[in-house]
Amino acid sequence: MRSFIALGAAALAIAPVLASPFARAQTPGPVPSTELKQEMKRARAVAPPPPSPEIAARDADRAATEMRNEQVLRDVARSSPNRPDLGYDVKSGIQSQNLNRALAR
Repeated sequence: MRSFIALGAAALAIAPVLASPFARAQTPGPVPSTELKQEMKRARAVAPPPPSPEIAARDADRAATEMRNEQVLRDVARSSPNRPDLGYDVKSGIQSQNLNRALAR
């Protein structure tokens, strides 16, 4: 019974210490001043200037060339035939024949 009371007293003593960081984390931050609010309203998004037509054309040509190169590589990779002598069935058949020969000796 004494240990239960001591445990309860310890929990009550520790509870405010543990709860204080959580309570501080939920408090609202400082309120911005009216000047800051007005300045934020006046601020405009700045967009970069459009690229020159020469740069845009060069980038488009480079992108088109890269796409053609990638397509050629994909076509070459797809067209390579699979070798039938490297298939699973062939390898497992050879292995089983070799095992049978080894056991027969």
